[in-house]
Amino acid sequence: MNNELNYEIAEVRALVDALVHIDMYDDELFKRASPYLLRMLSDKAAELDKKHDKLEVEIIELRRNQRPS
Repeated sequence: MNNELNYEIAEVRALVDALVHIDMYDDELFKRASPYLLRMLSDKAAELDKKHDKLEVEIIELRRNQRPS
């Protein structure tokens, strides 16, 4: 899970870096590419939100199971 999370965070960083770079250096490319890059970033954020929610549920369950009876 940790390696997968690191990979997904790296993907988000790469998308953000690409947006910043083309915004700074190529207005025409930014106008054409930004809708697609922003959509990809939005999709990736939604995926990470789902995984975060799932992880929170797992942590809550682990804590419940560790409580003394």
